[in-house]
Amino acid sequence: MLSLDSPRWKELRQAYGAAEEVPELLRAMEKEDAQRVAMTTSGGGSKSVWGDIWSSLCHQYSVYTATYVAVPHMVSVAENGSLTLRLDVLVFCGTVQAFGKLEGGPVPAELMAEYEASLTKLVEMSRGIVSDAVREGSLDQYPLTYLIQSLLAIRYGGDATICILDRLGTGDDEIEVECDECGESSYVDLQNIPEDMIDRDSMAQDLEEAMLLVGESTGESNRDFSEDIGEGSNSQADETRWSSVSIVQIAAALAATYGDKDLAGKIMLLRADVACPSCDHQFMISDGILWGI
Repeated sequence: MLSLDSPRWKELRQAYGAAEEVPELLRAMEKEDAQRVAMTTSGGGSKSVWGDIWSSLCHQYSVYTATYVAVPHMVSVAENGSLTLRLDVLVFCGTVQAFGKLEGGPVPAELMAEYEASLTKLVEMSRGIVSDAVREGSLDQYPLTYLIQSLLAIRYGGDATICILDRLGTGDDEIEVECDECGESSYVDLQNIPEDMIDRDSMAQDLEEAMLLVGESTGESNRDFSEDIGEGSNSQADETRWSSVSIVQIAAALAATYGDKDLAGKIMLLRADVACPSCDHQFMISDGILWGI
């Protein structure tokens, strides 16, 4: 990691210019969390430091060279930090991966390598972070949709399906799609898909298949995670087989794993078919999702 005392911070950029003040934000983040841990509570504490971090390093989805250099420090502190900090770091990094648009780059290669190594560490931590949040009922600031979105984004980046997951927990069920036959765009309401376009038996099988894979990655394939999601763990999960199914299936399986079967069902509707209103061509919703900042 680049030392917080390094003069190179002046060469890096944040939203308001040179990044020489970013080390002080990171020190304040660590100090704030140390005080939180000392109070033996995952809540409380000023959020002003994180307000400044977001404003400086991920400003309206613009990210900067200093963003990528700051992340290794965030992950390092989060390893032994409070659940509140671990959630903040997970969602921040997930947002950078899913939505971030680099301004004023490129990031020096050796510093980018350190960012990527820290992201690997966060991937190892992420299942445990979400498990802890669900078990402790700490979903007020970051609902489960945000956490699943971040968990997947740090693995797969800004896939269109990942980028709309947070909306599915807000009641915004209209998805813009583009027909792969004629290129016409239209909106689909997930709550009003014609029943003859939904193969519920196939969706149930797809969800079950993905839940088995998610279970295998924790060694708990036979356990009902909605009843017992187990202890949060930072150990590396075996997720090598996740690529054999779609991101929609994995997202839905994670929702079901963490106890929200309604959310899992809504996510699986992204595998329903729709008919293009212009040419009547049928295609899967997830294949046509349009998303842009």
